[in-house]
Formats: sequence, C-alpha cells, structure tokens
Amino acid sequence: FNVPPAKNRAALRIESCLEIVKRGAVGSLLNIPAPAILKYAFTANVYTSSFGSTSENEGASSMGLARVPEPGTSTLLASTALESRPMLNYLLRRLMLVLPTLVGVAIAVFFLIRVMPGDVVVVKLRADGAAVTEETIQAERKRLGLDKPLVAQFGDYMWGLARLDLGKSLWTGESVNKEIWTRFPVTLQVAIMATLIAVFIAIPLGTLSAIYRDTWIDNVIKVVAVSGLAIPGFWLGMIIILMLLAVFNWLPKIGYVSVFEDPITNLSALIWPALSVGYRYAAVATRMMRSALLEVMREDYIRTARAKGVYQSLVTRRHALRNAMLPVVTVVGLEFAVLIGGLVVTEQVFNLNGIGKLFVDATARGDFTLIQGLVLLIAVIFIIVNLVVDLLYAWLDPRIRLN
Repeated sequence: FNVPPAKNRAALRIESCLEIVKRGAVGSLLNIPAPAILKYAFTANVYTSSFGSTSENEGASSMGLARVPEPGTSTLLASTALESRPMLNYLLRRLMLVLPTLVGVAIAVFFLIRVMPGDVVVVKLRADGAAVTEETIQAERKRLGLDKPLVAQFGDYMWGLARLDLGKSLWTGESVNKEIWTRFPVTLQVAIMATLIAVFIAIPLGTLSAIYRDTWIDNVIKVVAVSGLAIPGFWLGMIIILMLLAVFNWLPKIGYVSVFEDPITNLSALIWPALSVGYRYAAVATRMMRSALLEVMREDYIRTARAKGVYQSLVTRRHALRNAMLPVVTVVGLEFAVLIGGLVVTEQVFNLNGIGKLFVDATARGDFTLIQGLVLLIAVIFIIVNLVVDLLYAWLDPRIRLN
C-alpha cells in the first residue's frame, strides 16, 4: 500500500485482515465464505465495527476500502446495505406470483368440487326427512343459481373473486366472507398459542438433547418427544379436561370469548387446546432441532472455534444455533399453516367453532361456495408462511442470498 506515513497503521491492519480472510480463518469462524467477505471489504461506504482511531479509519476510506469487521462481530449491517435491493426485488417477485397461484387454486377447486357426489339442495330441503316435490327443488336450484351452465357459474365466481366477494353460503345464505371471519379468530389464536408453546419447548429441549447426546438427559428428552408424536392431540385434550376435573374439581371454560372482551376468560378457555396441540407440535420440532444441531456441530468452523479455545456455550449459542434453526423454521412454519385447517377434532373436544369445524360441516353439506372460500383462505396462509420462512432463512444465515 502506497499511503502517507501517518496512515501506515490503518493500511497494515487492513492488509493483515485481508490476508486472514484469504486464508479462510475468518470465513470459517463466521461461517461466511471468504469471497463474500472480500466483496464487503473492497466495497466502499459499508460501515461495521470500529477498526481503530478516527485517523486510521479516514486513511482506510481514502484508499477506497471499507472497514472489515472484527472476528465475532455481526455482518448483518453490511449484508443489509448490499442486499436491500435484491431483497426488495425478491419480495416483489414473490408478491407477483401470489395472484397466479390463487387463480390456479380457485380454478382447480371450482371444477374438482363439482365432481363431488350429492346435491346441496336435496340435502338442505330433505334434511329433516320432509317430503319435497321436484318443483320445489328446481325452484331452489334456480334461486341459488345452480341451474346456470357451468361456464356461467365459473364466470360469476371469478368476477366475485375480483371484487373480493367469495359469494354466499348455499346452506345458510350468509356471506362466505362473514362465515369465515366469524370463525377465523379462534382458530388463529389457538394456532399462534400452540406455535409459541412448541417453540419455547422445542428449542431448549432439542439443544440440550444435542449437547448431552447419549446421556440420560438425551434419553429423557427423546422419550418426551416420541410420546408427543405418539399421543393424538385430541386424546391429550380429553385427558387434560378429565385431570382438571378429577384433581382440582374444576372444569375449564368451554367455548370462545374474544380476547378483547374478556382476556382472562379467553386465555383460560384456549390455553388447554393450545397446550394439547402444542405438545405434539413441540415433539416434531424437538426432534428436528436435535438432528440439525448435531449436524451443524460437526462442521469445520465449529471445530475451528473450539480449537481457538472458545467456550462451548458460546460456540453453540453464537455459531451453531442459528444455522441449526433453518430446518426448524421450516417445520414450525408448515405446522402453523396446517393448524389453520387441521384443528377439526380438537375444536370438537373443546367446543370451539373454528375453521376446522366449519370445513367439515361445509363438506358434509356439499356447500360449494363455502368450501371454495376456505380452500382459498388456507392457500393464502401457506403462501404467506412460505414467504416469511424464506425471509427468516436470509436473516438466520447470511450465506443465503434471496437473489
């Protein structure tokens, strides 16, 4: 480096750091490839941790070099500065794919659901065993618009979707938007609470099981996890209700009250279904956390950190845990999306009028429009969850680039 004598110290520090990066020591310790760090090092206007005195930093800036972060410091600020535009482009691309995906789902559901056996008009009018004439059935079909050609029905349905109108229920005559919105909050709250319970249980237990592998701690955690996989959530819910009644002579609130009306009653009613579902949820995530962490602990950069004398707890927390979270985030995200439509039996046990129960009722009655609206809702949930999971990948692991 041809620099003035007053700036030699900054130049020497930069030269030393770049040499270390070339050798891969920093790259292995930070779990970032050396070319990526060199890219940041030679890019101007990227500011990370302090390198030395102000004069030294000015000397580095005058040569068109950015300050290289000390080993162990975060590179998220530099990554965010360089990757903000690609991330924005990625978000725009994913959002542009939402509309074609939903249109494809709507078309597939509309035509496939017409193959289902049964007639909602006949089931509705003869539900109580009443004798109904054929003229009455045809009049009801005409009132509901089911006498129109299939292409005309499809056109009306797609025009309604363009106006965010999912139509009216063929059974109750109520708006599908209203039917879903009435029951969605209870299912969403149970799913969120079950997810939080699962995360708070799975991450500590999975980490302990990996750290104390093949010890009695690992064996106990594996028994707990396998039990969670083997026990159905609805059966655990019934056991919880019976235990509370037999031991404490107390029966939990059955039903749903909005959290904005009465938070105490709301939590006392929903904590038990969330716990019964979250236990199985946690068992899946615990097993995944253990396997992922054991795999990460065998990586070269973990051995390098240990060889440098870094404490085991610091190695696990700073270097291993975040990379091991990637498959766990995938499992947690997908399980959350599944819970939106998969709490059928649990809602029956705890008398919760949620999306799962509504789905079963609509299928039993052959309510086409309501089924279509529910399928679209679940499709939207999956799309949002997948997008959030992809963004969490880039945040947890700087090696992943969304472009």
